Amino acid sequence: MTYLEFLLLFVVLPMAALIAWGAFQSRRPLSEAISLKRHWMAVLILAVIAFTWTTPWDNYLIAVGVWSSPADRIIGTIGYVPLEEYAFFLLMPVLIGAVLYLVLKKIHLHGTLWRQPQKRARWIVCLCALICFISGIILLLTQPNSYLALTVLWFTPPIFIQFVFDPLGILRNRSIIALATLLPTLYLWAADSFAIASGIWGFDSTSLIGVKIGNLPVEEALFFFITSLLVAQGITLYHSLFVIKPE
Repeated sequence: MTYLEFLLLFVVLPMAALIAWGAFQSRRPLSEAISLKRHWMAVLILAVIAFTWTTPWDNYLIAVGVWSSPADRIIGTIGYVPLEEYAFFLLMPVLIGAVLYLVLKKIHLHGTLWRQPQKRARWIVCLCALICFISGIILLLTQPNSYLALTVLWFTPPIFIQFVFDPLGILRNRSIIALATLLPTLYLWAADSFAIASGIWGFDSTSLIGVKIGNLPVEEALFFFITSLLVAQGITLYHSLFVIKPE
């Protein structure tokens, strides 16, 4: 199976089905805070941000040999990254966003609290982000080209921004975020495991810590979990801004 065939089967097909189901569900009355048009605008914004933030990071991963995809499995590359990988950057937020829309139909959304001081919560977020960032740097210095270190350094800034913006709002909407994170994560883990087993892409063992979930490196599992979390959390925060009365 080629990378393009993988995308069509494991990403585009389920994504299209979820979008169609979400469009059908949108015919039923829904809160003004969660309009279908606004939802997909948020997904589009996050997809562009994800593409911009991830592109140089992924180019570096391939350049130093952390992961690779055989030439006969891809159409071509821009820089070091396969064209299909760029498409994956854009399609993942759409897939996760489609899941989130269906979750928002089932679980009540609380309004934003970002205008409230939340000093203690924000200081805790700052401390945790600093610890993560320093840990990533230390790991990278002790194990050059470590996939885990590079992943920690990649996700710490954007996840810090989300959490420091409205930590209590995130906590209040934790059920939505948790469900919209875990469902895509588990699916993407299974799809990624299939891709690795099929030889669509693979990893340099020297860049890994050696812990796996089946054949899935824990670093790769972390990547898909964080990606799902960032998208689910970002869109939920966006919708919460439009709740008129944040109970």
